[in-house]
Amino acid sequence: MRGEGMGRLAGALAGCGRLAGLGVSENKLGDEGVGRLTRMLGDCPALAHLNLSGNSIGSAGAGALAGALRGCPKLAHLNLAHNWIDADGVGALVWLARRVYCPSSLRSASDA
Repeated sequence: MRGEGMGRLAGALAGCGRLAGLGVSENKLGDEGVGRLTRMLGDCPALAHLNLSGNSIGSAGAGALAGALRGCPKLAHLNLAHNWIDADGVGALVWLARRVYCPSSLRSASDA
């Protein structure tokens, strides 16, 4: 999902403070797309479930995501299976989980 699709998603998420779940798996977001998505997550404090599996997300995207998810205190389930996140990206996500909150479910590529 790029360009117009990301623009539509941004418009849909604007003002969705009660959004509890978002699934955008298999959309080839990559680091750039997930970076754009993370800027929208600040408007979603009720987000509890986020599925970003199969989106070619690397460590840069994982780092951006970890930073943005600090604004999602209700997040309980994060699915990042089938992405390209290396040790640096995993480290950023682990830091988030340990210091900000502890999701009850965190799936990684190794779980697939």
